[in-house]
Amino acid sequence: MRLSGKIVSISALLIMPMASMADTDSSQVQARYMSVQQARPDTVPFMFDVTHEELSNGEGEAEFTATGQFRVNPAMPVGSRVTILTAPEGESEAFSDQVEEFNSAEDLGKLFWCGSDAATLEENAAKPADQVPQAEIISETDEIIVFRLAPPETIVLDREDYESNRQFKAAKKAASKIAEELTYSLETGQQTHSRTYSTGSFKLDGIAKVNNMNNDVTCEYLPEAEASFRQLSVMSLEGKAFAVVSFNTNTRTSISNLQPLPTP
Repeated sequence: MRLSGKIVSISALLIMPMASMADTDSSQVQARYMSVQQARPDTVPFMFDVTHEELSNGEGEAEFTATGQFRVNPAMPVGSRVTILTAPEGESEAFSDQVEEFNSAEDLGKLFWCGSDAATLEENAAKPADQVPQAEIISETDEIIVFRLAPPETIVLDREDYESNRQFKAAKKAASKIAEELTYSLETGQQTHSRTYSTGSFKLDGIAKVNNMNNDVTCEYLPEAEASFRQLSVMSLEGKAFAVVSFNTNTRTSISNLQPLPTP
């Protein structure tokens, strides 16, 4: 059963325009949220390696084990940019899905960088107030600020992104059960960490029921790019498929060995 790529992140639904906020405190929080963010680059100027690990649930203490590694060359055409470095010993559907995701992505930056690009920030800022997440500050120091984003009142998704009405309806319901916490550096305006998690159970494709979902992303700042990349991502999903088959998946993805691409 394919589960990857199905989770709707509310960061894709993002930002409430300040002028539409009626509540003064909320407006001030939103102003902080808007002012802190800096747009990520549009392209990825590095070749890099991706290591995929899955949690071993055998006897003894559970631990993450490397199941595969591949190299991504953004200079190559879509569909030809991935080279397998280490293949999994056995069949790994999650690894195959991840290879395909990096190999076929039209916007590779979404998989590499933390945060949003300038076009996305501008587009989201123009959305009606009821179609964007509700932001609140949950922590702040001299160095960082942490926002929590609750689901918007009205979930708006593009029907063309889904193969069936069932998938479309399931995605809308899932989006209403997902929250996010974003940590930003006050010095750079870049994300240092993000956490996307479920606030209740929801269905994927109307078949698999997810009881718990959590995705933690650690971002590493690159001074030469003035942006942060997704250095480590840890995802866990727990639930049932077809109401009878339990699943509990835990994967870890790390990006390393960054090598600048030759200047054209």
